[in-house]
Amino acid sequence: LKFKKDKINEDEFFTFYALSNAQKIVYLYRQCYYYYQRSNSIMGTYSLKRLDMLDGVKERMEFVKVNYPEIFVKAKLSLCSCCIYQYQMLLKNKNVNKDNYGKNKVKEIRNSVKVLPSEIKDKRLLDRFIFKISNFSSSSRELKSTSSVSPFSFSYLIFDESSIPYSLRYLEI
Repeated sequence: LKFKKDKINEDEFFTFYALSNAQKIVYLYRQCYYYYQRSNSIMGTYSLKRLDMLDGVKERMEFVKVNYPEIFVKAKLSLCSCCIYQYQMLLKNKNVNKDNYGKNKVKEIRNSVKVLPSEIKDKRLLDRFIFKISNFSSSSRELKSTSSVSPFSFSYLIFDESSIPYSLRYLEI
């Protein structure tokens, strides 16, 4: 296995293949890895390159659909959560998305996945609300208000990055 070239968030493209090929997986209940993130690192600043994550998570979802169908819904919700997160980051960093490339990419990937009400029935009320907003937006309808706020924008107004529940940002499979 090799990391994909010219991608950031390369672990999104790699880890699920590595785990599926492993003969044995061991989970340790202690921290063994310390990650230092510099403020000027690739991950410390937001750019359109961060959207590579969506391609990796979508690839993982498609892999899971074929090889592990029993957890496909979790993989699908994970992709939707990543789309919501990336869209919020684009709204927060408007200077990197002047031509709407990022917004269009997120919408394209999010529109490729439909979340059914039965798939989120066991989620917390907050998570169900966000996924419903996401479904609403992906069907290209808009919330009507005096400022014509889109559903994604609406969710961004309610939550800033630090207050988004971890389970909503990254639903692990």
